[in-house]
Amino acid sequence: MASISIGQEIGVTAMQMAMAYGALANGGTLMTPRVALEVARHGEHPVVSYPSIKIRKVFSEETAKTLVDFCKGVVKNGTGTNAQVEGIETAGKTGTAQKSDGRGYIDGKYIASFIGFAPADAPQLVCLVLLDEPEQNHYYGGSSAAVVFRKIIEGINLSTDLLADPGSNVMTLSDPKANRSAVPSFLRLTLNEAEILAARHGFRVDCTMKDGEVFAQVPEPGTYADPGSEISLALRAAPSNGPQEIPVPDLLGLPVRKARRMLIECGLSGKIEGYGLVESQDPEPGMMAGQGTKVTLCCNPLKCEDQEDKAKPEESPVSGGAKTAGGR
Repeated sequence: MASISIGQEIGVTAMQMAMAYGALANGGTLMTPRVALEVARHGEHPVVSYPSIKIRKVFSEETAKTLVDFCKGVVKNGTGTNAQVEGIETAGKTGTAQKSDGRGYIDGKYIASFIGFAPADAPQLVCLVLLDEPEQNHYYGGSSAAVVFRKIIEGINLSTDLLADPGSNVMTLSDPKANRSAVPSFLRLTLNEAEILAARHGFRVDCTMKDGEVFAQVPEPGTYADPGSEISLALRAAPSNGPQEIPVPDLLGLPVRKARRMLIECGLSGKIEGYGLVESQDPEPGMMAGQGTKVTLCCNPLKCEDQEDKAKPEESPVSGGAKTAGGR
């Protein structure tokens, strides 16, 4: 569930993504997509019109406002600063998705994306930009797709009044990037290389492991951060030149995402069956296995619910006692 919440392990179509952000821009109301607004003969009244159709309310206006604020923050201070348009406040989110061959993720193959809407507080349109396998130096959505989004919105604003926003007449001249630096990419670097790169850009690194190469970092590359900020790095064991065996870690009882991260750090791979907490594993803890060995993890969602029930005090029937386990 933690993987799915960041978009890993699940795919959506461009239309589904556009509908989701349309619902966000509409204050939580999901609409039926339309290819055309109307059919008309030249110079005549429309023969057929296709009205807007509401599907359902998918979240509250309060939730929508919170999410819009998040999306505005992405463009102002986060990975989407390249989507800023002069005179119009935009909101959106960058995406950097690994491509899958149906069995796993393909090394070095990405889809870069940016989806957003404008104006941020009175949306008139949603725009999704997808770049299939962009150049390696530009595979982050913030450094490529966000630029295309900005140019599209600028072009629409120059040629129409669609995006006229009364609020844009009052502008601030402060620069959200002032005194901040873009976080570099530490991916595939050793810890020593990462520390040198961080110092060069005025950052510090935090990492529990000492050996291996970086496979994940927080904040993401391209995010603007204050000088001296700490960058959290996760390392995985670098592949060895010869056969090497390592003990399989004990993953029993761990959430599947944490278990998989531990496998990666050890130089092993994982096959996940089910979801929730790890109930059994093969090979068993402590057994020696070669680098790259696939460890099968059998997970049980009921274990998560059992732990949640134990952690909660008994609730009276009046309070409802509703459980909040994800996916229910």
